Amino acid sequence: TYKVSYLISAYPETMNNVALQIKGCKNLNNTEQNVFVSYQPFRIDKQNPVVSNIQYSNTLINDALAGNQLSITLKFNEKCNTSIHPVLQFVNQANIGNTLILNSSASGWTNDTTFKAVYNVIDNNEIVDSIGINVVNANDLADNTQLTYDVLNALNIDTRNAEILNVTVNDSLLTISDIGGNALLISLSFDKDMNQTINPVLNFSNGTLLGTSLTLNSANTSWQNANTCQVSFNLQNVVTEEFNIGVILTGLKDVSGNSPLSTIIDSMFSIDTKRPSIIASMGSTPFIADNNVGSGTFSIDLTYNEKDMWSERLFFTVGAKWMRDKIQGKNKP
Repeated sequence: TYKVSYLISAYPETMNNVALQIKGCKNLNNTEQNVFVSYQPFRIDKQNPVVSNIQYSNTLINDALAGNQLSITLKFNEKCNTSIHPVLQFVNQANIGNTLILNSSASGWTNDTTFKAVYNVIDNNEIVDSIGINVVNANDLADNTQLTYDVLNALNIDTRNAEILNVTVNDSLLTISDIGGNALLISLSFDKDMNQTINPVLNFSNGTLLGTSLTLNSANTSWQNANTCQVSFNLQNVVTEEFNIGVILTGLKDVSGNSPLSTIIDSMFSIDTKRPSIIASMGSTPFIADNNVGSGTFSIDLTYNEKDMWSERLFFTVGAKWMRDKIQGKNKP
């Protein structure tokens, strides 16, 4: 038995087709051995595996992804030991461990060079930018440990919903005198930049108003800046009596694709284009006779369908003649 030992250098190299030749040994009779050749008796692999590519199912984690999953796919430059899973760590000052939760049962090697990590996404109403990823712990078939892989600014989280900072209307009560264009102007301001490619659309708590009493004035509806929009409506000549009308936000998104936190604003304005009507009248006497002349008076009590009626003058027609009765300072419900 003869033993030959070699020092192994630290030089990173891979040799798969090693051939071993042994010759020159002689016996006691000085007879030289037959040349011995062995093909691939062993392999040399002193290369550490590296991540050659990384792909993400999403780089922006928003409300649409919440309740679903994020997948990160790692591609290695050589075959790896699939019984050992690489470890991925998120690098950021914020703690996102409650936002991205590893789904171990859905994660794993899809082949001997590709690993997919799957995370359940939880909505924690937060903004976290520039999340880096650190990958360690993968081993190749020769049990070489991978070189640490770091990537910066890989992911961003924005699951915080925009809040309404201010909402105003130009007129809290629309009446007959307001019928026409730009009768109602609603201005909304948010605490986040909004997606200005989406035209602001509003509806009302009374779902029959839009398209009948109120129609959108597109020419005067726009984003004033990244945070504020103005929506204009025309008031049509339609008899309407609706009070404490709420506004419903439809389709608005911030720049990350999240809807506003509140989508309903109660009791913003009222519409009253219904003219008051007399629902009952009663004379002080059923007949005006000769004995009333000079000595008596005649009055008519009027009942209207609305409260707080008043007038400087009321006009009555009796037959073909006009009578005017001036009533001042008298409100009669």
